[in-house]
Amino acid sequence: MSISSHILVTLLFCAAHAGAAWTVPNRCATDLGGGAYRTSAKPRVPVEPPDLRAVLMAEAQRVSPELAALDVFDEVFRFARIDGGRYQDEQKTTVDVAPFDLQLTDVPQWMTVLWLLAMGQVSDERLPHFRDDDGDGDHAVVHYGRYGHWPFEFERRVEFNHDHPTERQSAVDAEEFLAWVNGLEAVWASGCSYRLLTSEEWEWAVRSSTGDPTRIQDRRPFPDQELNEYVYSVDNSEGRTHSMRLLRALPNGLRHMLGHVNQLTSSIYGPYRLTRGGDWASDASYVRSTPHHVARPGDRYYSVGLRLVRTCP
Repeated sequence: MSISSHILVTLLFCAAHAGAAWTVPNRCATDLGGGAYRTSAKPRVPVEPPDLRAVLMAEAQRVSPELAALDVFDEVFRFARIDGGRYQDEQKTTVDVAPFDLQLTDVPQWMTVLWLLAMGQVSDERLPHFRDDDGDGDHAVVHYGRYGHWPFEFERRVEFNHDHPTERQSAVDAEEFLAWVNGLEAVWASGCSYRLLTSEEWEWAVRSSTGDPTRIQDRRPFPDQELNEYVYSVDNSEGRTHSMRLLRALPNGLRHMLGHVNQLTSSIYGPYRLTRGGDWASDASYVRSTPHHVARPGDRYYSVGLRLVRTCP
């Protein structure tokens, strides 16, 4: 086969498999000259993860100095290293999980508002639902321009609770949000990226939080009598979300993994996305590491939020 014919065959092979769920073989990079997708036996140089607080605060300063001036809970920008391991799920299936970096909290309303302001897409339909002042101390009003004409000219403003978990974000919204975060220059230049966690990663993070995934009571990493110290459920939520500064963190530093808002995952069940964890309206019996819930990809729910996984080369 001539060199030109070989390249043509490789192009057709790679094009046919570019959308496959599994990884395209290495020759799709090496036979075409590599470039940005070159594979190599040369070890990767460790990458310093971006300072997410600094990155997003710089973007907030550009978009809205009022937003940048807010005292946002520092832990929403931080990540815990979750060591890999193995567990058995409720069906007694053995699940292996690789190490990953997980956001200490859910994505807060502050990040959602920043994203929508930056994209010029602020609307009642896209904002979180629980934005009224509930006395948790994190209520804010940010102004972002004017509308109308003199003498009937008015300020545009958005009201929200900056440390509450975001909700009413569909799977489609989540992918748009992730594309925006990963497209920020400092994130892109670092070589790192952010994504949703998988259903298996979520369960492992909860099960392994005590250091021994085989010894959690009722599939919870704390005694039942301490449930309300860690979790917002129907018993103590007062029918809404709250500041993520409140309640106790798990031993590995993660907050609100159970209850408060269901966490959207990248895992799929038929036409649905899996969500995990239970929420502010859940009965305590559902606030465990084993139940699975589903969400339609385009629907926005008051009880579903998201949490970031950071991936670096």
